[in-house]
Amino acid sequence: MSSSLTSLVPSDVKTLSEFGNFREHSNPNIAVDLQSKNLHTSSEFFFLQPVYSLSMVTLVTIFGLLGNITTGLVYLSPAKTFWHIVQRGSTEEFDSLPYVVKLLNGYMWVYYGLVKPNSILVATINGFGAVLELIYVIIFLILAPPRMRVITAILFGILDVVFPVAVVLISQLSFNREMQINISGFLSLLFSVATYGSPLSIMIPNGSGFVLGTAQLVLYAMYWKPKQPKRTSDNVEDDWQHEHLIADSGPSLKNNESRADA
Repeated sequence: MSSSLTSLVPSDVKTLSEFGNFREHSNPNIAVDLQSKNLHTSSEFFFLQPVYSLSMVTLVTIFGLLGNITTGLVYLSPAKTFWHIVQRGSTEEFDSLPYVVKLLNGYMWVYYGLVKPNSILVATINGFGAVLELIYVIIFLILAPPRMRVITAILFGILDVVFPVAVVLISQLSFNREMQINISGFLSLLFSVATYGSPLSIMIPNGSGFVLGTAQLVLYAMYWKPKQPKRTSDNVEDDWQHEHLIADSGPSLKNNESRADA
């Protein structure tokens, strides 16, 4: 069966996309032995029929839209916090690093969605998120204390201006489209991890301080009451000699006092 089906497919068809194009211009009900054609799949036979293709496209679209909705909610989650910041007119003790990293992450995903075919959903939702993160960073640049404002400006210039421009220029001028997709995808994943790990910059110092402070309290509880030093034999002998000298000098002191009275 597989040999007869395989003979229906031209020898230059090596990928699923090429087979899809061939199927559209020939018999759409052709079944092909993918293993004999070097088309990677988990089953021995794969039936590429219009119903299957339609269902897969539908599932991809549905899950893509659900992913966009959840990603949009993640980008919108700090909106309430920044509304209160604007009302108070100060960012107080909030740190700008997570939002600077999220902005860079949005840039990278937008670039990935633009260079990778059929990834318009990735580009649009992360473009929306990048706009929101840019607004958050601008609020920091306006309302943060002077020191935090300077730090935010430096981070924004390096991570959100210089680095993305360098990545786009280098990848566009030096690599082909496939390598551009790989580079942008790797950087997007890397900065996604950094986005969710950026709160550790606050948690780790405070966590280590908590552990060290707890250790100090435990040590204080164990040794808060000082122990009395033990009297050694040398100390006892010195005390005895001191008392003996005081006793011997008693009469002479009395005689000196009587002479002074006379």
